[in-house]
Amino acid sequence: MTTTAAQVSRSVVKSILAIETPEGAGAMVRRSIGTSQLRNFTPFLMLDNFLVKEGAGFPDHPHRGMTTLTYMLEGEFEHEDVKGHKGRIGPGDLQFMIAGRGIMHSEMPVHGPGKKDPWIDLPKEHKLVEASYQERRAAEVASAHPTPDVEIKVVCGEAQGSPEEGLVKGNVRPLGGCWFMDFIMSKKGERVFQPIPRGWNAFIYTLEGETLIGDSLASSEPIKQYHTAVLSNNEGETGVWLESASTDRTRFVLVAGEPLEQPIVQHGPFSMCTKGEIQQAFMDYQFERNSSTSTATMTSHHKDDNCIFCKIIAGDIPSFKLIETDALFSFLDIGPLSKGHALVIPKYHGAKLHDIPDEHLGEILKTLKKIAVAQGVENYNILQNNGRIAHQEVDVFIPKPSASDKEGLVVGWPAQKADMDELKAYYEDLRTKL
Repeated sequence: MTTTAAQVSRSVVKSILAIETPEGAGAMVRRSIGTSQLRNFTPFLMLDNFLVKEGAGFPDHPHRGMTTLTYMLEGEFEHEDVKGHKGRIGPGDLQFMIAGRGIMHSEMPVHGPGKKDPWIDLPKEHKLVEASYQERRAAEVASAHPTPDVEIKVVCGEAQGSPEEGLVKGNVRPLGGCWFMDFIMSKKGERVFQPIPRGWNAFIYTLEGETLIGDSLASSEPIKQYHTAVLSNNEGETGVWLESASTDRTRFVLVAGEPLEQPIVQHGPFSMCTKGEIQQAFMDYQFERNSSTSTATMTSHHKDDNCIFCKIIAGDIPSFKLIETDALFSFLDIGPLSKGHALVIPKYHGAKLHDIPDEHLGEILKTLKKIAVAQGVENYNILQNNGRIAHQEVDVFIPKPSASDKEGLVVGWPAQKADMDELKAYYEDLRTKL
């Protein structure tokens, strides 16, 4: 024996017009979730409806700690990422990307595309998983037909189809609870009840026509094109009644997700649970790492192949390395002003102090202190020159601690030729102390 849950409908608690604004490189976007009117509607971080003209698009950009769903409404997009994944998706195709610990990708138009693009927060236990894709062609997306004039494209989740179809389930598997469905109603007055898991947050975005929502359809205000309708989430509600209010075709997406009981700290394309994790995400992005435990690598954006210090960091020129971290490299100068003269170089190539990101400067200061303590000197200089008139000889930012109790800084630059045997002995002693 089977039983059917009572059809108790949710209602509209808020309706938001998605205003068209510029985004990316020349693209236009209608955004509702992620604006001041509706921010962090867990687990949803953002909801965009893109209209992209030829020549516009979304060049290389990163993501971490979230999932993105690219659902093509029309036209074609070419996508590519740093791991070598590439392809083209067209009308009805979709790409479900779990960014996890981090991914850099681009999405560029081929033929005037429009797409629906929700960003979905990942549960904290999945935020640093390996990035992955699930891509489906339009023909692979499951479809339900509860009536002859209603089609439901089930990306993820489930919907009741015709008696022959039965319960239709989507074949995209998200991390965490999430449903996404595309409803197309070809006649006015078509009416269906769509179940929604109890306790989940849900909304409807009208793409074409007008949609009536809730039990009292005759008295409710229709949800017009480009509006996001946030649904109630009360005890006992099992789904939502939906009806076409347009003489022409009505099309809308229904999206539902399980709320996440976790803090949301979002900065652009990064969504984590603490400010420290966001700061780490920026550091990893700057050094092209995709996890907090991976090895730092310099990139073409942060080095100069003609810079002698960049060559030292890369290992192309040998050095008496003292300390190396993800953000900096420190070594003894072979032409010292005094015994213990060391250099601390940020791995982010920049000519002057104001070129270096703040978070790198903080780590440099801590390293300077560590070297001074290890040297055991009471009096020392920390030098940082900006520009030729300030005695800067190489166009890279370098703080230079010079340590000696007997030698102080004089006007000029009294460099000496180091005795290599003495320098090696001092180096080994200082390395031990560090």
